[in-house]
Amino acid sequence: MMDTSAVVLNLLADMSLAEKIGQVFVFTWRNEAQAQSDLRFYPGGYIRIYSDALSVARQTRAIQQATRIPLIIAADLERGVGGTLSGAVEVVTCMALGATGDEKAAYDAARMIAEESAVMGINVNYAPVLDVNSNSANPVINTRSFGNDPINVARMAVAFAKGLHDGGVASCGKHFPGHGNTNIDSHSLLGSVGGTRIELEAIELLPFRALIEAGVDCIMSAHLLIPAYEPERLPATLSKRIMTTLLREQMGFTGVAVSDALDMGAVAENYPPEVAIPMAINAGCDQLIMPQDNAFAIDVLSRAVASGEVSEDRLNEAVGRILSLKETRGILNAALPDPARVYLQTQVPANVTRSIEIARQSVTLVKDGGDLPLDRNRTICCVTVSNGGDGRSGFLEPQSFADYLGADGRSVKSFALSSEDAHIAAIAPRLAQTVAESDVVIVAAYVSVRLSSGTIDLSSAMVDMLKTLLRDRDFLLVSFGSPYIIEQLQEATSYLCAYGATQPSQQAMAEVLRGEATPQGSLPVTLR
Repeated sequence: MMDTSAVVLNLLADMSLAEKIGQVFVFTWRNEAQAQSDLRFYPGGYIRIYSDALSVARQTRAIQQATRIPLIIAADLERGVGGTLSGAVEVVTCMALGATGDEKAAYDAARMIAEESAVMGINVNYAPVLDVNSNSANPVINTRSFGNDPINVARMAVAFAKGLHDGGVASCGKHFPGHGNTNIDSHSLLGSVGGTRIELEAIELLPFRALIEAGVDCIMSAHLLIPAYEPERLPATLSKRIMTTLLREQMGFTGVAVSDALDMGAVAENYPPEVAIPMAINAGCDQLIMPQDNAFAIDVLSRAVASGEVSEDRLNEAVGRILSLKETRGILNAALPDPARVYLQTQVPANVTRSIEIARQSVTLVKDGGDLPLDRNRTICCVTVSNGGDGRSGFLEPQSFADYLGADGRSVKSFALSSEDAHIAAIAPRLAQTVAESDVVIVAAYVSVRLSSGTIDLSSAMVDMLKTLLRDRDFLLVSFGSPYIIEQLQEATSYLCAYGATQPSQQAMAEVLRGEATPQGSLPVTLR
């Protein structure tokens, strides 16, 4: 048994076996009725996916009041609370932070995230991402990474984790031992990261070592094959060689080892719950998140403990670490969130201002064709393209760059196209005419991670259409997502990156194009 406080030891001794088994799981919060019903399993916590700040505060207060052992309320808040929960501040993506090269920007972004999270009762952020995005075809990490330089990733991640801690929220480095060098999305398929141990140590493991040294609370596993460390083709989540020998014995991690989501295809399609759950616990995962069927998951672990497949000593070890995390981060005695404070302590003007400042630091001029700043009197055609959704998604905040650019009254005509849009043919003649009549053409590319899509590129049909439309025509390419998009549209006269579609990034990019701000960022990845 690891060193634990008297508070944790007393609580552990007072828990029933059913309560200990429940602590191992973090359930998906689907709705309030489901969450309240699932309290009968004594879960360790819930993860919030999409909602709004006020609802989270109100629901968290209610659910915490109904439990004996306070719950982990977790979320994936990598780019600001507002990226997942409406009514809060959006900041910028991790890659945008990497482009600033400024540890204070990473710290400030994370502290803002933590302070807003804490107001609504979220106490664990499954961040920062420690994956080194060394594979430009990676369909699931990309702008979620700080970049492809492991030293810069480590620097920025340490600052980010400190910001979370100082803001009152626990941190979680992911995805161990590194998800950057693969072209497979583990939400759907089981991929592999190659390389020798020496190569993995120098790249993938370097940020994890730095964050462990800095006191990260949790490490999340990757659903990936790592042959250099696990020759038996077990994903890291289910590998004792990786989750215990490597992570704990060789790297010295003493916090909570968390599995990536159990409902992801890489595990769910290859290992049924009755196999995956006991294997993950015995491999060294202390807490398992997002099982597909909560009742069945509890039953599986209960039977595994009863049969001795999972020992009570191993269960106590895992639960002891979970309770120690709850004690260390004040979860065991935290005040209940007050929904009335949400409006006062989210979207604080100073945080909105600071987010825009950080976004300005991140905007990167990659290719300069001498187009900037744009003459106010020139007419602009802004063609918004994306790798998901449909043309009507142009009405949504995430794809509204033309309106930011035209906020000073200049003439900007916009068209929104998508790789999945069935109406491209119908609007093509009008678009071609507008392009021909405009002084400046901007292609604003919203190419971002689409879970389980298997790619982060624009469709070949979309690229062909653009190249035909813009043949023999100068155009600016502006990326609000993957910086690698230039590899599909190398004909662009100028190229700028914002690395994400958050409101601050779009505003900062508009300021740069209008000449009101200077691009200050540096590419955190290598482009071909």
